[in-house]
Amino acid sequence: MRRILYVSGNTVSSVTADLAGILEQSRHNTALDRITGLRWSDGRSLLQVLERSRVSVMATFARILADPRHHAPIVLQHRHIRPHESGGWTMAHPTPAPRPTRMTPRSGGCS
Repeated sequence: MRRILYVSGNTVSSVTADLAGILEQSRHNTALDRITGLRWSDGRSLLQVLERSRVSVMATFARILADPRHHAPIVLQHRHIRPHESGGWTMAHPTPAPRPTRMTPRSGGCS
């Protein structure tokens, strides 16, 4: 089993991007090669883990490198792993928590 963990910039505006459609296409493509892993995006950046055989992971990553929606991918980890350390997820995709829009002071501060 092989794992690649990478991060890349998103070249598609988050305003116009169909993030749900992109995720669905990713799940479809990785299912063809039985790739498991995790995908996280905040609309500007993407972090993804790919797990499977070396051949499957490298073929999938080659497609990702050729995809113009990815900008400057950086491999953070590329290593041998025990089978399905990600739990066999088919591109799990946690949604980031919304960022606070403004800070408000707390009452009852230090005296």
